[in-house]
Amino acid sequence: MRTPLHLTSQQTLLVQSMRAFVSSEIQPLGALANSQLLELLESVAEFGLPSGAVATELGGLGLGWSSLAHLFEELVRGSDELAGTVLANLLAAPLLAARDTPADDYLQDVLEGRRIVGFALGPGLSTTRQLDGFILDGTVERLRNVSRADLVICSADDGKGGLDCFLLDRQADRVDICHAHSSGNTSPLLSHMQITQTVLPVDRRLGDATTIARLQDLRKLFEGLICVAKAQQVLDLVVEQARELTPGAIHSLLALHLAEMATAVMAARQMILAGLQRLEEGQAAQANVRMASLLSSKTLAKVDQLAARIDPSHRSLAMTPYQAEHDADVQAIANALLQV
Repeated sequence: MRTPLHLTSQQTLLVQSMRAFVSSEIQPLGALANSQLLELLESVAEFGLPSGAVATELGGLGLGWSSLAHLFEELVRGSDELAGTVLANLLAAPLLAARDTPADDYLQDVLEGRRIVGFALGPGLSTTRQLDGFILDGTVERLRNVSRADLVICSADDGKGGLDCFLLDRQADRVDICHAHSSGNTSPLLSHMQITQTVLPVDRRLGDATTIARLQDLRKLFEGLICVAKAQQVLDLVVEQARELTPGAIHSLLALHLAEMATAVMAARQMILAGLQRLEEGQAAQANVRMASLLSSKTLAKVDQLAARIDPSHRSLAMTPYQAEHDADVQAIANALLQV
């Protein structure tokens, strides 16, 4: 991915520095041990991830989401695992920054890479309002990035038809996260989080249903960007192979495949950036988010397929989508088209 022309000189330097850091410090490592992940999390924080979207007066860089997308895409090329962890902290940081005079150091710890955030935004939790705070109770199965998380952002039914968003501290609060195979040791590992009569102070509430919806939109766009980054990796590899194998004129079929791959990657990236721009401007973006998310996953699958036609030994980088969410997006897009 070339450095975008619309970035400022400072932002361009950040992207170029991140690219160099990923190339020299992350890519040679391969799979990351827990200690390496934590060390790299602190190193990446120096480049503005996850502090980029936080106001400068609170210790952030005050960047927009579309600018951060370019920085994040560079990170994805180094490590999926690290990028997923950084993404969770990146999305959590503005929510922590919006809290009124908190008495804890959660924000600073997240900005400096000392804590890891996970998400539990599925149904299953309920909350009851008390004079001095809230009581949370229930079990939730839709977990993201929780295995190493110190903090968990969750949603809970408020009993009045609405949702509240809360911050949980796994050490201070009564939070149990269990992992089990659905049937036998060879089946996928499933996780769920159980909360039993957990009492939270008022300042642990991060927002309402609108907060959760925006968080989900941002998460889907950045996860789509992970697909785009992987597709770009495949394209770069195929281009390099083409240079070595065909130093002269490129065969017409190969040229067609390369053109299709490049066009698909660019279209998916631009759609994600457009969705992020709409969110920055406070515009309705749900339809854009759904289409961008769908397009990005389909683009990676398409680029993978074309790469395999060019090189049968190509190792797929395609990602398995969350099927229920994928199907819901497809249905929502179709319903919108069929509305009169």
